[in-house]
Amino acid sequence: MNKSQLLAGALVAAALSGPTFAADLPSRKTPAAVAPMLVNWNGFYAGVNLGGVWSKEQTATSSGIISSTTTPNIEASAALGATSAIASSGAGVLGGVQVGYNMMLSPSFLGGLEADIQATSLSSARQSATVAFLDAPPAAVGTNFTTAFSVRNRLTYLATFRGRLGWTPTDSLLLYATGGGALAGVESSIAIWQLGHTPGIGAFIDPPPSLTGGSSSNSRFGWTLGGGAEWMFARNWSVRAEYLYYDLRRVSFGAGALAHNTTGTSLPGLGVAGVGVSASTRIKGQIVRAGVNYHFDLGAPGAVVAKY
Repeated sequence: MNKSQLLAGALVAAALSGPTFAADLPSRKTPAAVAPMLVNWNGFYAGVNLGGVWSKEQTATSSGIISSTTTPNIEASAALGATSAIASSGAGVLGGVQVGYNMMLSPSFLGGLEADIQATSLSSARQSATVAFLDAPPAAVGTNFTTAFSVRNRLTYLATFRGRLGWTPTDSLLLYATGGGALAGVESSIAIWQLGHTPGIGAFIDPPPSLTGGSSSNSRFGWTLGGGAEWMFARNWSVRAEYLYYDLRRVSFGAGALAHNTTGTSLPGLGVAGVGVSASTRIKGQIVRAGVNYHFDLGAPGAVVAKY
């Protein structure tokens, strides 16, 4: 066998054994590409929320003489004692539902509208007192009107109607500012107790003390402003945290009249005085809450965002 025949046989053997050798090698496949989650902020959504609410109220009372047969210093001191400013604060829990609509204004900015309503456990109470001294005879030194006030406020529900303007720094994160109107069920009341008293002698009005009060229960309209952050963690689901400040303006109501009769007391024969009282309360507070939303994917196709 010559060299040419040996070389040809070797080439044939190598060709026949090549596929078998290659079959024994481990296979190497290209990994399948993972498609990014398509985020659609555009369209309608609805959800639930739960959080805390804190309030600050300022109740002011004003008074005026409505009738009097007494000396001027007695009626004026009674009216002065019934005039006061009482600050109160409260805290509670609120929870409810929200619905809204988002519209993409550009790949990174959106505008929208949202309405929500919550039940609340918010209430506040405060007691306060004033002392108004009589500054002229016939009263003895130290004679005064001591007036005690008891104020209570309660928020039964809170609803807001707001616009939203948001920015998406990433496809699944939304940062937004929000503001609009607020509507709430507000209950306010005040009780007033007033006693004319001379140290060492006793009360100089009959009956001691004089009592009055008033209340209001209605819906109040105001405004709200705040902001939040929302994260789309799944195709149709997002979670968010939100802060709101609200101001429901003033609630005003009558608080009756304080009647003072000096007959048969330590200052007999000085007649009768009547002091009318009214009250107004400024209602405002803050909300911090979390929420979950379901997005219905009913927006325009151009609202789908996938940033790389």
